[in-house]
Amino acid sequence: MISSHFFTALNIDEAAVMARFAGNSLIFEKFLRRFPSDPSWSELETAVSTNDYAAVETAAHTLKEVASNFGFSALSQACAEMVTAVRNGSTDRIPALFQNAKAEYDAIIKLILAL
Repeated sequence: MISSHFFTALNIDEAAVMARFAGNSLIFEKFLRRFPSDPSWSELETAVSTNDYAAVETAAHTLKEVASNFGFSALSQACAEMVTAVRNGSTDRIPALFQNAKAEYDAIIKLILAL
């Protein structure tokens, strides 16, 4: 069972997220435990490391949506900023934006693995 600490530590609106999962905490936990194996993060890492900005845009957009579904607002926002940077031609901002996303992602993964 996911504790309120998990939601508080990540500044997640627990009620809103639980509503997305029809109030079923077991379903939420089932999908949450799968989050670390979602390929979006590794695809984003690869795209950033190879300066493949089309792939950065795609992976960041996908991860933004996945993160949003779980209520990971800070990660979703960090990914949204990467998508915007690519679309605006501000690719020089990608490394710093990626580091922001990585910090958020790492914090999430640490808490999930501690469940």
